[in-house]
Amino acid sequence: MPDMVLLSQRLLPKFALLTIVLLYVVVLAGSIVRATGSGMGCPDWPRCYGRLIPPTSSDEIDFRRLDPARFERSWASHGRTSTVVTEETLRENFSAKETWIEFINRCLGAISGLAALVTFVLAVIARRRDSPLMLLLTVQMVLFAAVAWMGKVVVDTNLLPWMITVHMMLAAGLIATALLVRYRVAPACALPVKASLRRHILLSLILILMQTVIGTQVREMVDNLPAGGCCDGRLEDRLGTPMVWHRVGAILTLTAVAILFFRLKFRPACDAAAPALITLMGLLVAIEYGVGVLLIRADLPAFLQPVHLFIAFLLFGMVLTLLLRSRLQNDEPAPKVASHE
Repeated sequence: MPDMVLLSQRLLPKFALLTIVLLYVVVLAGSIVRATGSGMGCPDWPRCYGRLIPPTSSDEIDFRRLDPARFERSWASHGRTSTVVTEETLRENFSAKETWIEFINRCLGAISGLAALVTFVLAVIARRRDSPLMLLLTVQMVLFAAVAWMGKVVVDTNLLPWMITVHMMLAAGLIATALLVRYRVAPACALPVKASLRRHILLSLILILMQTVIGTQVREMVDNLPAGGCCDGRLEDRLGTPMVWHRVGAILTLTAVAILFFRLKFRPACDAAAPALITLMGLLVAIEYGVGVLLIRADLPAFLQPVHLFIAFLLFGMVLTLLLRSRLQNDEPAPKVASHE
């Protein structure tokens, strides 16, 4: 038993880190699903066209395993009353590419959940008396279950817009808890900061999260626009108030994170504690703003959409990590010791 505890202690930080990496891979895969319109590549859940392994052509679909009426009832109960689901429409809409993109996304989600479960088991063996850690891991497992259930709801509702936003926010919550777990089992070097700087980090984190949510709302509006270069490079003119708020939020977020970058970079103790993290944060926020401008000016090219969302989640994780590592420092000079010479 002592050997098992020691092994668990060594593996726990590794699996905590693996969970974070896999979650980011899932975010990237999910954004590719969204950008390629593959969200309904598998019209049922957890199977795909009634199979464990998806078909590669419509001829391989066994429609006796499917219940089109069930799809209609499910979609109608969530506001999709105009949707007609038949064997013919399912066959006509089948796309092997979209089906496998969605299937791979589901597999990656399952693998990340398995990594989180292994992390939970290792923590039970190695650090069961660490109540905060066990609470974080329990919340993480609950969130994984919620994300899986929400994934089913998203499919059942035929990609009902607000469901997609909730699904993404749950994913952000998962990344946050995973980062908290990792920091709990493997704390990094602390960043000595003033209270004002810590508040600045928190403000930047909130702005990034709000900007991501608004961006999702903008993306949902884009889905309702005519396909194929509808707007002659003036896409923002067709998106109304959400786009205005998204542009304002982009400027505020860029300004807040850029100033944060310089405040941290020119504070020697902080720059020495996390030089790569701080530099990468400053670089990514500039890239993110540039990608956002390109997306609008070029009428949302599909290959840039996953990049935009992925960088937003990277920034969210980086700023949250900075917040976790920040430690208040007393800037008052130490009292001088009187000399007796």
